[in-house]
Amino acid sequence: MIVVKLGGSVITYKGAEPKFRPDTASRLIEELTNQTDELIVVHGAGSFGHTRAKEHDISSGFSDIEQLRHVSLIHRDMRNLNEYIMSAMRSEGFRPVPIAPASIATNDNKVLVDLPLDNIQRFLELGMTPVTFGDVVTDKTLGFSILSGDDIIERIALELGAEKVIFVTNVDGIYTREPSHPEAELIERVDSVSLGKVKTWNMAIEDATGGMQRKTKVGLKLQEARIPTYIINGMEPDNLMHLLLGENVKGSCFYT
Repeated sequence: MIVVKLGGSVITYKGAEPKFRPDTASRLIEELTNQTDELIVVHGAGSFGHTRAKEHDISSGFSDIEQLRHVSLIHRDMRNLNEYIMSAMRSEGFRPVPIAPASIATNDNKVLVDLPLDNIQRFLELGMTPVTFGDVVTDKTLGFSILSGDDIIERIALELGAEKVIFVTNVDGIYTREPSHPEAELIERVDSVSLGKVKTWNMAIEDATGGMQRKTKVGLKLQEARIPTYIINGMEPDNLMHLLLGENVKGSCFYT
C-alpha cells in the first residue's frame, strides 16, 4: 500500500481566496495511474484552509464564538477541495471515497489521539481509494484544533503498514538553506546527521500546520519504522510517475 500526499501548495494557488489548480492536480492524478498497489491519497489545504485558519487563529483552539463560523467555513471549503480531487480521480478511472477527519478524528492539545482506520482498511479491501485531508477536528483540551494531513499520513502508514510514502510539494525536497539561496544544497539522503546541515528556513512554520518541519518529523518517524519516505517536486511533470515506476527522481528520501 502506498500513501501519497498532494500538498496544498501544488493543488491550489496561494492567496486570500480558495483557488484550485485543476491542470496540475489532474496531471498528478494521471501520474498516479502508474501505480498498481493499493493507494491512499491525502491532500493538503492550501488556500482552501490555511488563510482562514491563520486569520482567525484556529490552530490555537476555541477562544471566541465568532471562530465557530470560520471553522464551519473551513469545513465547507475543504470538502469543496476534496470533491475537486475526487472528480479528477474519477476521470482517471479511480474509485475514490472521501474520508472526512472531522467526523472520526480527535486531538488533545493539538496532538492526534484517536483516528479509527477500520473503514479505510475496508474500503481498500473493496478496491476503492480512500481520499482524506487535513481538517479542523474536535480537541479534548482546546475545543477544536487542526489535524494536519501529515499527521494523518503518519498514523495511516504506521498502523496499516505502508510500503512507501510520497510527499508531493512545490520544492525539490529538504534544502540546507532556503532553496533560492546560492549556497543551498538539496539533501537527497535524509537522516538525523544530514539534517544537522539544515539552516532555520526549513524548520520555520510555513503554514498553519507546520510545513516542511512537520514533514521532516514524520519522515524520521517513518524511517525508524523502515518505511521509505520521499519528498519530491510535483510542479515538475512526470516526477511522481517516475518515482512510482521505481525510477530515480530528484528529491529527498528518508532511506531505510
